[in-house]
Amino acid sequence: MARALAGLRAYQAAPREERPVPQPAIHRAGRVALRDYGGEGRPVVFVPSLINPPDILDHSPESSLVQWIAAQGFHAWLVDWGSPDSEDRDLDLAAHVERLLVPLLQALPEPPVLVGYCLGGTLALGAAAITPTAGVATIAAPWHFAGYGEGRPTLAATWAAVQPAAAMPGVLPMEVLQAGFWQLDPARTIAKYEK
Repeated sequence: MARALAGLRAYQAAPREERPVPQPAIHRAGRVALRDYGGEGRPVVFVPSLINPPDILDHSPESSLVQWIAAQGFHAWLVDWGSPDSEDRDLDLAAHVERLLVPLLQALPEPPVLVGYCLGGTLALGAAAITPTAGVATIAAPWHFAGYGEGRPTLAATWAAVQPAAAMPGVLPMEVLQAGFWQLDPARTIAKYEK
């Protein structure tokens, strides 16, 4: 455990690159923006998770999947989910797809290829089921939601403890989700920081 905590401290103290300046938002649906990364050819829309900031797919010019796709002969776009507030408290995953993602996709001149990362992959699959697309690729998208059965009691207890506090602002803080992810496989979380 001491090695894991030392690794966590090193991670927290590590220098961070400045976040890239967001590209222009050409289309909007509520708080969500579709950012234009340029390029020519068929549109490719990257759909990040609701949990991660959009720059998870655009860290820097040297490590940007979105910019790389634009340089390969495609017109690259990135969904920026924005910051939810109490007005979004009743938006479930279906509403994120139907009310926020699909209108952005339909604003493009032709059906795009969707590339979804993490939960964004699951949302991209939902969008592809209800609006024309040229294809879907998913990266680390959850698909087996019945997994981690042995972790459900711990997650349920955590949720019971934090739900009253999460209800006050009307949104679920990312830190609560992260704690839930860590509880699914505590040994993996510890091993991650021990390295």
